[in-house]
Amino acid sequence: MALEKKDVSKTTPEKTPSISKNVQPNIIIPPVAQQKDEIQNDYRLSEKEKSELESLETTIKKNINSFMDVGSALIVIRDKKLYRETFSTFEEYVHKKWDISKPRSYQLIKATEAKNNLSTIVDPSISFNESQLRPLAGLPPDSQRNAWMRAARKAHGGRVTSQHTRQAVRRLFPKETAKKPDGKVSPDFKTAFKLLGEEIYKAKKENWVTTSKEEALRHIAILRREITENPPN
Repeated sequence: MALEKKDVSKTTPEKTPSISKNVQPNIIIPPVAQQKDEIQNDYRLSEKEKSELESLETTIKKNINSFMDVGSALIVIRDKKLYRETFSTFEEYVHKKWDISKPRSYQLIKATEAKNNLSTIVDPSISFNESQLRPLAGLPPDSQRNAWMRAARKAHGGRVTSQHTRQAVRRLFPKETAKKPDGKVSPDFKTAFKLLGEEIYKAKKENWVTTSKEEALRHIAILRREITENPPN
């Protein structure tokens, strides 16, 4: 007598394949070449940026002895990172392109920024020289204006000299001039500061969409407070 075959497909549950915990999800990683291209694209200048850089460098060449023209051009090149296609850092750019040292480039920039700040209180017809403005470098904008007005009073209507501004800064801000910076900066601090600068540049480039300007300034104020406050006991 033949045995009747049972249809086991209806009774036996279908096995679900087990998933190993060690199996990683499929992550699509762009090829190395593609990643390199994307990085390089970030550093390429647009045609508009190339034209702007060419114009600024022409200004520097023609007015190399004018601190205002050179300083103003360097500010734009630094802030917009127009050097990035050829040089890794702004310091490398000014050194190799213009044979200007890092301290000297920032002297020119600080003097230019001080002059621009003082233009709100000084007659536009008055001409400045770099030595007049150098003592004001590093001071907040309001302090620069206060020091200049004091120096102008000491000049009794005559030309303000570097001695006038230097004395005004010493009288108004003795703490700021009591000690000179010792130049000590740890490698970790430099790295952190560079990263912060890159994030600020990125936020500016994105028009403060992902990080608002107000929040950036608030965090900078927190850092300043942490630096200036006395350490906890």
